[in-house]
Amino acid sequence: MKFSSAIISMAVVAVICIGGTSFYFHKNPPIPAAPVVNQQAAKALIAKATGGKAIVMQTFVDGPFQGFVLKGTQPNAPQGILFTDVSGQYLISGNVMDQNLKSLTEDAFDKYISPDKAKAAWASVNTVSYVSMGKDSAPHKLYVIVDPNCVFCHQFYEASKSYVDSGQLQIRWILGAFLKDSSQGRAAAILNATDPSAAFVQNETNFVDSSEEGGIAPLSSIPPQIAAEIQANMNFMIKNQFMQTPTLLYKNTDGTPQLYTGLPDAKQTQSLINSMGASF
Repeated sequence: MKFSSAIISMAVVAVICIGGTSFYFHKNPPIPAAPVVNQQAAKALIAKATGGKAIVMQTFVDGPFQGFVLKGTQPNAPQGILFTDVSGQYLISGNVMDQNLKSLTEDAFDKYISPDKAKAAWASVNTVSYVSMGKDSAPHKLYVIVDPNCVFCHQFYEASKSYVDSGQLQIRWILGAFLKDSSQGRAAAILNATDPSAAFVQNETNFVDSSEEGGIAPLSSIPPQIAAEIQANMNFMIKNQFMQTPTLLYKNTDGTPQLYTGLPDAKQTQSLINSMGASF
């Protein structure tokens, strides 16, 4: 674990890396002069840190930081956000959060990366297999990418259930299989069931939070067609660089594809659902 600090125009900004999350705090600092942004130094630092294996796609400034949208040089490499201080002397990895616990990293991802990813994913979502829940007449429609052993996916299932049951939301659950050895067998048990929706509900109703295990018994012998469906779902995830579950994919009321990665809280869930359009 590394700790670094930089003095920027009379305001001391402490950058603390804890468990992959970076915070900066300041207490009533004087209004500083406009910082001098040394982008060349920052790019040189990034090149050194990545061994030249990352391409800077876009740059921006957010508070006391320079922000960079990076993409790896390898085929299908994901894009990501990285910050340095304005002088380009310190590189800050992880989820950067301000003193109000607002994530600068997530905001930058949503602004600079998500729009193109959402459009690309929507263009190929017809290649997946899914389990549908909710009424076709529901005014809000949503794809959710999950793993049957994902505890955060289970929590989103619980949080969204009342919206589905009340007829407000229809969800198409896209089953991946990557978290555990049993994930593929559980995904197969759901997709191969006579009633996949009921099998999905069984997996969630009997979910074991303590061990993060789905509640349906894994299928030991997977039919080739079901294995191909699961692989198509995984190919969709890999192609679109979906590295975290749950991932929410939907069109807003204007018809523009949108992404939300991770587990939203209750207030965010309601806001997201209200913003979802009525068509897949």
